[in-house]
Amino acid sequence: MKPPPKPPAPDPAGISFAGAWSPAQRTQAGALWLRMPLRARTVPVSAHLVGEADWRRFGYGSHTGYYSGNRVSIRAGKFGPAIFLHELFHHCWAVALNGTMRADWERHIRAHPGWRVSNYGAAETSPVEEWFCEAGVSYLINPPPRGYNTARPRLAHAA
Repeated sequence: MKPPPKPPAPDPAGISFAGAWSPAQRTQAGALWLRMPLRARTVPVSAHLVGEADWRRFGYGSHTGYYSGNRVSIRAGKFGPAIFLHELFHHCWAVALNGTMRADWERHIRAHPGWRVSNYGAAETSPVEEWFCEAGVSYLINPPPRGYNTARPRLAHAA
């Protein structure tokens, strides 16, 4: 007689899941959530895996992920650590950074374009926020995903 299947691990505090997440995806997404800064994790987020028909109906276009109002939406079949983390960093931008922190980031990233870890966001309506999200992905995934600029110059005071 076969032993009963193991129950899935409980979701980490602060994140809930909706949609057809596989147990492996939920586990991986939960682990990524726990790597986010504590200040971002104090505000709960819901993660939705959205089917293709609903993705089109919601008007998300060709994007693979979308963040709005403490909700991360990932296009079904497109889940991956970099995509999920990118959307989680939109949550971080929205809830963990105040106006001064955002202004400091913008001033720094515009003054040091070589520090941008990818070109994604250059044509978006909010490139500074997109660059922040991409920097977060590059910081938390080691080595960074293919296509990310890892040869960033060092600031003089960081030597």
